[in-house]
Amino acid sequence: MKFSTARDFARARPDLPDGVVAILLCESDRHADASAKRLAAQGASVIIAVGASPTLPDPGCAFHRIDQAPNPKEVVQILQTLLTALKDRWVIWLWNSEFFVFPFGEARSLADLTAFLGDERRPAIQAYTFDLYAKQLPAPAEDPQQVPMYFDRIGYYAFPEADRTLRLRGGLGWRFEEFTPPDLQPISRAVMLKPGEDLVVGKDLTFGGAEYDSVNCPWHRNPTAAVMSLRRSRRIMAHPGFPSVAHKLMWPGSTPFEWTSSQLLGLGMIEPGQWF
Repeated sequence: MKFSTARDFARARPDLPDGVVAILLCESDRHADASAKRLAAQGASVIIAVGASPTLPDPGCAFHRIDQAPNPKEVVQILQTLLTALKDRWVIWLWNSEFFVFPFGEARSLADLTAFLGDERRPAIQAYTFDLYAKQLPAPAEDPQQVPMYFDRIGYYAFPEADRTLRLRGGLGWRFEEFTPPDLQPISRAVMLKPGEDLVVGKDLTFGGAEYDSVNCPWHRNPTAAVMSLRRSRRIMAHPGFPSVAHKLMWPGSTPFEWTSSQLLGLGMIEPGQWF
């Protein structure tokens, strides 16, 4: 189904199949199809594409489209409206050109992950956004999973904050800080969550509750996940000043991405927690 705005979707309350709901925020149609298909393959039961997305060709699950653009002035209201309408449902939210990786995801589904989080009384899983890049970025309609891509395996630093939250920075936003918009500097976020009555979306796209934005629960360590993203690399490489420093893109910390959770687990970039 097609809706003009997130409020129209919330008012209509369309019937959605059971399972994880995916919100795909589309600033453009770049790699939107690839992002959607990966979500469907991981077990999302429905995808809600918001913004400049195509009518995705058979993403592999139920599909709804909202034409409202998720620009910086609108995205907080869009997420608040949708997450409120999806209260008590597990929701994963990504931008186009982003790809979710979670521990043991090659053999387990999003349903397995949310079942574990539910058993642990966790309303969210924290994820870290790692930049994908290459000297020549894939074409907009090309699937980044099918071409050689790199990411930084070192160069990250964290700031522990109150209520078990952690703000991680690094990647291209650290190496090319002068070309990185402030809204793309932090790389920590609750990417999958189960909204409750207390959820409030902040300007920095945090969710206003200790348990939504925290890394771990009080009693033990929880799994963490990764979002592999081309958003920052595209913005940085399109900057007029980038050509003068383009030779610094590939550095000793660059490593090919294998598209496996085992690679990120081995590097310590995501953790399984007590998930056996």
